Amino acid sequence: MEQILNEPKTFKQLVEDPTIQKEDKLQRKLLQLKNIGFLTDSEYKFTRPVGSQPGKAYGLLKIHKDGVPLRPVISACGTFNYKLSKLLVNKLKHLRASPTIVIDTFKFVKELQNIKLNTTNIKMVSFDIVSLFTRVPLACIIDLILDKMYGPTHTCSFRGLKRADWCSKCQHRYELKWLLDISTKDSHFIFYEKLYCQT
Repeated sequence: MEQILNEPKTFKQLVEDPTIQKEDKLQRKLLQLKNIGFLTDSEYKFTRPVGSQPGKAYGLLKIHKDGVPLRPVISACGTFNYKLSKLLVNKLKHLRASPTIVIDTFKFVKELQNIKLNTTNIKMVSFDIVSLFTRVPLACIIDLILDKMYGPTHTCSFRGLKRADWCSKCQHRYELKWLLDISTKDSHFIFYEKLYCQT
């Protein structure tokens, strides 16, 4: 596991624990979003972090692979942005409603069983993706989400207007981007009393 965490292109060891500062920053932003009506009172109360801790890293053995390598897992339970992430999943789940999305293995197997094909010339292929999460282009994914929610970027932010003068669509786009960024790019975790963040 330490070999994985010592990969400088993926992880960086931290000297100090940034949990309190990140919790405070998120608390202030959530209060601001509640005050402008972007979050409801119940959403604010649900997402407001208190007593946060760093995520916890551990490894799961890939017993189906040669050499039994580790799959790194970060448990985010109790982190400063955990409940915010849960809220965002709930708010964005309608974007995933598509007949081409398979929710889990059980649904996938059921769908395969219902397909009637002449299988003499068909092969099923499975691709193994190494370190998927660390290779996902988060900025592109966040822009895709924002485009689905609010349409393409409007010109408010490019015309030199103060944010207070932006149209509501651009203001909401900006606020959701901030929340998505802090939920996906700003996490840190602990492994054997050493703190790390993803680079």
